[in-house]
Amino acid sequence: MGLLDLTAAMFKPKVLAPGRALPSRVVRGPLEWSPEELSGYSTLVAHRQAGVIPPFWPQVKAASLHTQLFSARDFPLSPLGMVHVENVSTHLRDIEVGTALMAEAECVLKGPAMGGLVFELVTRVEHAQTREALAEYRASILVRAPKAASEKRDGAKKEEPAADDRAWKTAQTLDVPSNQGRRYARVSRDFNPIHLTAPTAKLLGFKRAIAHGMWTLARLTSETSLSGPRVIAARFKKPLFLPGRVMLETLSEGTSELMRVRDDRQALVEGRVSPK
Repeated sequence: MGLLDLTAAMFKPKVLAPGRALPSRVVRGPLEWSPEELSGYSTLVAHRQAGVIPPFWPQVKAASLHTQLFSARDFPLSPLGMVHVENVSTHLRDIEVGTALMAEAECVLKGPAMGGLVFELVTRVEHAQTREALAEYRASILVRAPKAASEKRDGAKKEEPAADDRAWKTAQTLDVPSNQGRRYARVSRDFNPIHLTAPTAKLLGFKRAIAHGMWTLARLTSETSLSGPRVIAARFKKPLFLPGRVMLETLSEGTSELMRVRDDRQALVEGRVSPK
């Protein structure tokens, strides 16, 4: 989302008013990019499969369609009040570099959950000429309900993460720099202030800037070995504060691969890659 769109979004409410619904709308358009954009993104996420675009690149480049949905006058919520909590993508085949792509996007309300409500931002990608379906991305978005005057969230008891004695393999240990959010924003065009600097993140309730969840997921997925038709499912459990040190870990489970990002205490992102 661009800076002008973010400015306009600040004047929308961050919670869904009683009785309001999300508008039923599907937006559609081509996905276009330069070789430099693709190269920059591929480098940031450590994509290693030559001749094939990274699996989440179409979802990233559909941001202009997502902006059309969120910036429409009748869309009742500000994107700045949303939290991306899950992402499930279905990849019907690898997409070769140079393939002309068309995409469509819509928002589908799922219902109350996790102290607010959840809707899905659904993005479908197809071959622009043949109309062959190539991928579908379902991003679960949490819109938090307002805190009641008597509610004391800060004092809630925090559960310790459960012990996990499985034989996880550390694929990479990463020192993620403080400017990672700005680097990713330049290629993704996602300039949400929570990712850019500590002062702008603090304005929205974070102690420091946090990494883009979609960067973290893409970087993690690059350490798995499955390609071709597959389903990639992930939960974003905790933010990755910048700067920070994390481990990217994988674990084989039958025909699937488990994956996670963790710091020295707990998992921040957990996911699974399974053959389709």
